[in-house]
Parts: sequence; structure tokens; C-alpha cells
Amino acid sequence: MHYPFNTAISFGLLIAIVGGSFYYVYATDTKEPYLGIGGRGVSPAIAQELGLQEASGLLIFIVDSGSPSDQAGLRGGDRIKIIEGQEVALGGDVITAIDGVQIHGVDDAETLLADKAAGDSVKFTIIRGAATLDLYQVAQIC
Repeated sequence: MHYPFNTAISFGLLIAIVGGSFYYVYATDTKEPYLGIGGRGVSPAIAQELGLQEASGLLIFIVDSGSPSDQAGLRGGDRIKIIEGQEVALGGDVITAIDGVQIHGVDDAETLLADKAAGDSVKFTIIRGAATLDLYQVAQIC
């Protein structure tokens, strides 16, 4: 279950890890969509560090415990590395498409998710290590 207090804690943790560069999907009441993820766009330096062919997508830093994203199996970062002078949480999934539409960064993800309402389904295409997966189970944005 989603509680605003948990969101505040996760949000604070996210800012502590990534500073002012973040993306977080949350809700303050049960009518708003809530995914429970935080991350940032993939820069060329991050893409190089991850061995990605292009600097595109959304690198997940944090997944709220018990959130729809957690239940779907999305993974946040598990190690910190300094890249271009900033702490970056690596080891998380990279979202490359939402509902079959390729995303290039935070703005694309935000635009695609802005039309979602509580109860809508979302399909994320992710890169996890060397594999590309589709996760359909972020089905209940609540």
C-alpha cells in the first residue's frame, strides 16, 4: 500500500543519492497514478559505463518497496559510482520504452505517463544487464 510518508522518505533518499537530477512518479491520494520509481535520463557517460549502444532511456535509481513497480519486478540501483562528478546509482533497470513507445529520457517518460490514471496498465521495455525484457505487471497504478 502506498503512503505519502513512505513517498517522502523515498523521495528524500533519492535526492540524497542523485542531487537535483531526478525523476519520480508518485501520488498523494488514491485517485492519482503511482508507480514508485525514481531515476534519471541516460547520459552518454552513463551509457558508456553501462555498455549501452546509445544514450537513451531512463536509468532507475530507486524502486519503492511494495510499490506497483516493485511488484512488477523493476530493479533500482545497487551501487554508487561517480560519473562526470555526480554520484550515480548503477545496477538498476534502464527503461527504453513505455507501452511500446521508445523513450529518450525523462521528458519522454513523463509525457507518456502523464495521461495515465489510477488503474491503468503500463508496459515497460527494459534493459537489465545484457537482456531486453517487457514487464507488463505494473498493471495497477494505484
